[in-house]
Amino acid sequence: MITGWVILDDTRTLVTFVYAKCNHVDRKSLWESLVACRQSNNRLILGDFNIIRTDREEVGGRPHLAKVIDDFNEWIDTCGLMEVKYHGNHLSWCNGQEGNARKWARLDQALMNMVLSLFVPIQKKCGARRNPFIVWYKQFGIRLRGVRGLIKLAAKLKRVKMELRSWNRNVFGRVKKHIQGLEEKLTALEFQLQADYSDETDAEFKATKMELDVWEKKEETRLAQAAKKKWLKEGDQNSRFFHVVVSQRRHGVVISRMQLEDGTVLESPK
Repeated sequence: MITGWVILDDTRTLVTFVYAKCNHVDRKSLWESLVACRQSNNRLILGDFNIIRTDREEVGGRPHLAKVIDDFNEWIDTCGLMEVKYHGNHLSWCNGQEGNARKWARLDQALMNMVLSLFVPIQKKCGARRNPFIVWYKQFGIRLRGVRGLIKLAAKLKRVKMELRSWNRNVFGRVKKHIQGLEEKLTALEFQLQADYSDETDAEFKATKMELDVWEKKEETRLAQAAKKKWLKEGDQNSRFFHVVVSQRRHGVVISRMQLEDGTVLESPK
């Protein structure tokens, strides 16, 4: 991590270049050290963060854990940062692997605070409805004592609104559909392995199983929230129903018996 002041047209901006490590624990330590970015100065943080913000920022390979992504987004929200718009292909990184192991992702980010966003020219291109708001604060509001805090709050609330909409639509809104599709794919791959085993099919089977586990955890979270919401009305019976549903789902993705091409039957111990 390298941090320094950049002065342009009498405007001082504190710029930090980061290259985050692959290890989640080390990255989290970096986030904690950068929490100090919550300040009234112009702030820009950019570089390779080695993590994505949403599932849409990666294709192929092993998916990132939801907890790791949540930690990154939580740090961004805590610091009151916002993304700088980019041009071109957003999947700027590839692991160079072949077949199903190949993965594309957006690991590089440029983040700025609300104070800096009032001065960068890119904000003037955001659309007619937003321009008067920014110009008004730049000319008048920024002179008022304490208005910067209100600007940061408004930006954070707007980001929360957008993220909640996207989260509800793209995560919990499609969980059952994703689980059903992955279960069907897993069944097809299992039959394919039994009929004609290959390393490529086995690798795809493992990747699909891991992806299914991720979506199963999301469904468990949704069911837990629904059970908690209904518990006040239905009591403990609703909690027992939740655990029964989760147990049945876990049982459905377990391979307990497999028959090889030569007729040998492999069974997992009970």
